[in-house]
Amino acid sequence: MSTGIVSIVAGVSSLTGLLALLGFWYYTWQIHSAASSVRQIIEGDRQFDAQAVIGILAQFDTDQARLRALEALTHASGSAVSALFRKVKANVDLRQFGRDGWAFKRRQSARLAFLFFALAVVSVAYYLFGAIRNGG
Repeated sequence: MSTGIVSIVAGVSSLTGLLALLGFWYYTWQIHSAASSVRQIIEGDRQFDAQAVIGILAQFDTDQARLRALEALTHASGSAVSALFRKVKANVDLRQFGRDGWAFKRRQSARLAFLFFALAVVSVAYYLFGAIRNGG
């Protein structure tokens, strides 16, 4: 474990801070999971370069454009490219790539921000309720 991670975890001083840290790690994991899933799918096939396929998925928006670009890049047969694309499409949410991917990440960021805001409101309400109840 890196010293940076240890110092961040040691710096968490409340339950809310711990929840925020766990939420951040979960969100970061989700962002990188799509690319790693594509790498795992392509790993055994020597015809395709995982980084190039991820680049094509990110660059093109439609399935047809992605298929044509994959065929041009790999010089593989159409059936091999189609089979690979079907396998990737079945296991990976392709919205995370391309223009829609940014909108998807923005929506997820907004949801996560709302969650942290709600946690902050609950924490402040709990503090105020405790102060009023204790007469202070």
